[in-house]
Amino acid sequence: MTFAATLEADGRLFAALVAADPQWERRGYGGRALYEGALATGLTRATLHATAAGAPMYPRLGSAQDAA
Repeated sequence: MTFAATLEADGRLFAALVAADPQWERRGYGGRALYEGALATGLTRATLHATAAGAPMYPRLGSAQDAA
């Protein structure tokens, strides 16, 4: 089972509630949520907050990653 959602906030997309059962991880669901959110809203910027498990996805999508 997987779940991913994007929200619009301050003129940017916010990827929220991205979760996947371990057997479904690393199949692009978070990236797909951002893609669909961008299509629906026309927004091209996103604010991303990730867990350690989810963080490796964002550089593959072309996002800069700040070290915490």
